[in-house]
Amino acid sequence: MPALAENWLAMGQVFLDSQREDEAVIRAQLTMVHFRPSGRGFQLGLRGRVDGEAEEVAVVVGWWGRVGD
Repeated sequence: MPALAENWLAMGQVFLDSQREDEAVIRAQLTMVHFRPSGRGFQLGLRGRVDGEAEEVAVVVGWWGRVGD
């Protein structure tokens, strides 16, 4: 594998999202995280509703780091 692939993490998740007053919603999320040499990472992806109801899509952005960074 090329060295570049060692700096990437691909994630796929399906989960139940429920708020106290509303009914549960099933969502799926696909994201990629790119890690810098410092160990910190930048996450970018998409999250959408997959239970057959009205489509809701969101952009996922995250910053990964160690506690105290």
